[in-house]
Amino acid sequence: MKHVEKRTLIVEDSIQGDVYKDIARIHWKERGARRNRIGSIVAIRVDDGPRHFFSLRGLDNKDLGKIRFDFLARQGLKLEIGTTHHFTIEEANPWQKLKWALHATDPVARIATWIALWSGVLAIIGLFVAIIDLCR
Repeated sequence: MKHVEKRTLIVEDSIQGDVYKDIARIHWKERGARRNRIGSIVAIRVDDGPRHFFSLRGLDNKDLGKIRFDFLARQGLKLEIGTTHHFTIEEANPWQKLKWALHATDPVARIATWIALWSGVLAIIGLFVAIIDLCR
């Protein structure tokens, strides 16, 4: 069963190093830290809207009650800095994590995932060819 956290948080701008990396920063008390560990890929809904996927990171105690997104994420979620919204944070399944990585804003994550995916496809094809060759 999926772990779901519902919180009311204030939207803030991202930390400079998080720009264009699909990162949401939330204090551990707000994200259900037992399940949604740092680096987890999660689905976040704003005011019961559609899901958007992010990599979770933490915040200092002084930022308790806040959530930080970069400009692209805020634009996609239709959020303004300083506004308060209801956020639903739920675990992503393996398929959703793969989709997040394949479509990540950060080209490093996206390219690495595509290379891994194509390597896996080629490995399966190679295995299939080897099995056919052994059966002859």
